[in-house]
This record gives sequence, structure tokens and C-alpha cells, in this order.
Amino acid sequence: MMIIREEYLSKLGLPYAQAKIYTLLLEKGEMRMQQISESSQIKRTTIYPIIKKMIGSGLVGVNIKGRTKYYFAKNPEMLLDRTREQKNFLEALMPQMAMLFNDHVQNAHVQFYNLPGAIKAVIKEINTLNPQKDELLAIEGDIESSFKIGFDFWKDVLKEKKRLGISSRTIIPSHEKENFLLKDHKIKLRTSASLQNFKMSLYLLPHKVIIMIPSQTMALVIENQVIKNGLEDMFELIWKRAKVIK
Repeated sequence: MMIIREEYLSKLGLPYAQAKIYTLLLEKGEMRMQQISESSQIKRTTIYPIIKKMIGSGLVGVNIKGRTKYYFAKNPEMLLDRTREQKNFLEALMPQMAMLFNDHVQNAHVQFYNLPGAIKAVIKEINTLNPQKDELLAIEGDIESSFKIGFDFWKDVLKEKKRLGISSRTIIPSHEKENFLLKDHKIKLRTSASLQNFKMSLYLLPHKVIIMIPSQTMALVIENQVIKNGLEDMFELIWKRAKVIK
């Protein structure tokens, strides 16, 4: 019998700890949290949020028997489906990406920011949109890390966006639903399991693109309409496949 090693699953893009837990559950079947912690040698305080993310992304399921929760690995066919989806997604984007790389990237006006104050100024540009004709499109990942530049800052930006009546559509990774800040803001929100490893935020404004990597406190602003249009097509493709959140 072939032994499934976590290294194999890590090559598919799974974080190592998730790959280790999923492999363990495949081999052992249903397990309690304490059993998973002991067998994987991952502390219980650390393992709980990891499993929570795995449940959110569809890797792990839960059976409740009495007062005890038992966790199990979901059908590995799901990993194959996810890989196929990512392959189809990349193939659909490839012609536009090649065109951008070969013909237009050299004409882009790119600005780099790595100071919190400068990044805040860039993000505030969201509120310069004209609500009569402009819609903000965003893909936001690593939401928890984005709070590094200030939780109150984000509250103020979103409050002002709401006051101005700027419409928006946002996609977030499925496992980050609970980290999303908006509670009473009118926004079209969808989640995608294929964004599990998406660790940046992408904001599409009418004439520019803002790319922020929260964990590194870094942002890029690209002013190029061809790049913006290509990324907008990418957004629409993910949007169609994403799950609606009311």
C-alpha cells in the first residue's frame, strides 16, 4: 500500500500543517481534536484554527456524536476538482497574460510603497470613485494581516465609502469569512475556495490597479489600462464561479 506523505499534498498548494492533518485523517478516519493533536504533534491551541480553516475550505468535515466532535477527511476527489478548476482558470487567462507580458508591461506606470502612511494614502483613493458611474472590484486575501496598518483606519475608509454610496463587488477566500470587516455595508460579496493561498488584496479602480501584500506592508500601484482590463476579466471569471454570501 502506498503511503501518502504530507509533502505530496504540499506540492498541490496546501500549507504543510493542513497537508499533515488531512493525510492523518485519510489514514486514520474519524478522530477527536485531542487525537489529531497528539498524532500530528501539533499543539491543540495551534491546531484548532487550522482545522477551522480546513472545514471552511471543504477539506475536513465534522460528525457530532453526543457531546463529542469527530473530524474526518472529505473525499480526495475534491482536491482533483480544485486542481482542474485552477488549470482551467489559468488556461483561460493565459492569452491575456501573455499579451500583457509581451506587449504592454513595459509601458505601465508602476509605483511601489512600503511605508504604512503611504499605503494608507493609496487605499484612501478608493473613496475618490464617482458613485454615479464607478464600481470598485476587489479580491481581498490575508484579511487578518491587513489590520496591521490599522483596524480603525479600515473602519474609517469603509465608513466614508458607505457615506459616499460607492458600490462594490468583493471576493474573499472561503476560509476568511469571519475575518471580513463589513457588517452593515451594502456590498455584493462572494467567497471562493480556490483563493485559499491568495495572500494579497487586489483593488481595481477605473484607471489603475492597487495590489497590497498585507503581511509585508507593501503596495504596488499600476497605471495601465490594458493591465487593468485584463485583471478585470480575471475578476469576472472568479466572480462567476464564487459562492454568493448574503
